[in-house]
Amino acid sequence: MTSEGGAIHKYRITSDKAEYVATVKVGGKDVEMARSTTATKPISVGGNPNGAFKDMLLVVDAKGGASFVDAKTDTVVGSLTSSELSDATGGLWIHAHPKDASLVIAQYGKQTADASSMFIISLDTKKVVETIKIGSKAVDSHGMAFCEASSGTLYAINSNRVSATLDIISMSDYSFVLQDFDLTDAGRLGLQPDYVVYKEGKLYIAGRGPKPISAVAKENFNPNAVAGLYTVSIEDCTKASFKSDDVAIAAAPLTLMDSDFHGVNFVGDDVWGLDQQGTMLAQAESGPAAAAGSGGGMGGGGGMGGSEPEPSAPKTNAPLAPAESPTTEGSASSPAPDCERNPAVLGVTCRHASAAATSLISISVPVLVGLILAVLVF
Repeated sequence: MTSEGGAIHKYRITSDKAEYVATVKVGGKDVEMARSTTATKPISVGGNPNGAFKDMLLVVDAKGGASFVDAKTDTVVGSLTSSELSDATGGLWIHAHPKDASLVIAQYGKQTADASSMFIISLDTKKVVETIKIGSKAVDSHGMAFCEASSGTLYAINSNRVSATLDIISMSDYSFVLQDFDLTDAGRLGLQPDYVVYKEGKLYIAGRGPKPISAVAKENFNPNAVAGLYTVSIEDCTKASFKSDDVAIAAAPLTLMDSDFHGVNFVGDDVWGLDQQGTMLAQAESGPAAAAGSGGGMGGGGGMGGSEPEPSAPKTNAPLAPAESPTTEGSASSPAPDCERNPAVLGVTCRHASAAATSLISISVPVLVGLILAVLVF
């Protein structure tokens, strides 16, 4: 089955085999009509695996609207029109509601002011339960995590990529308890926030680089950004601050091009950061057509490169100077920071010496083979 405008594909993986099962069309003219949009570009699919609606999936779209897919019958069983989603475009993440198995939260973000929203959506009724308009100063909502306070109240933490700000929203009444918190700490940090993960009082943030490889519009590049892992403290889910045990760890430098962190998550007590730096090699080798077709990721932000931190500032593994300068200490082309001088923080293992433990990098094998042969010949 082929599909113009996008599709999702189902695979079944068991201990002894992996097989393709089905394709569900979630793009094209008929989907446009159902959603009342003029184009389709599906971005992500997700659901809530915790209850009676675990087989119902939601597909969000960069062009607006959304589709419901029954994972048992492999069919589209409903749509949300553009107007039902407040004419929002820039569909992004879908998160399962941590306390209500019938709900998901969809994040829609755009790289312009006053254009980001969060939608609480019922997988039961296939309707929007609540629309949360992110503040007018927030630009490009792009990260979402959840935190349960000591009172039992659930909060959503929303980060904004281009404005480099943070919001916290109560999920009981959908009110903002914090808005527009500056993730650059008044310009001290060169942080362009991307994907975020919350754990035990800390929000872990993947910071984009000065030349984002994907998604970020050129006018929203931050030349002072330093790719790497950042944290900010979240007190009882309602207050954000930078404390002395927060970290701002520059990416382990590679000599090919500027690092560009695009994801972060936990495996046990280790934090893994996803660096998409090397993907540019495959684009360059495959030519303009491949390069044009591969730019579908997420990224971006604001802020400035940091000076030497004050005593109360987040710990760093290297001075976070702008990565643009090839001779600046701690820049992308300088030697790797000495991890042993600043060992494990918050129980997180520091392993810059291992590229796999610090970043997952897609590098074109033919290009590397060519470089090796060139060295041997010359």
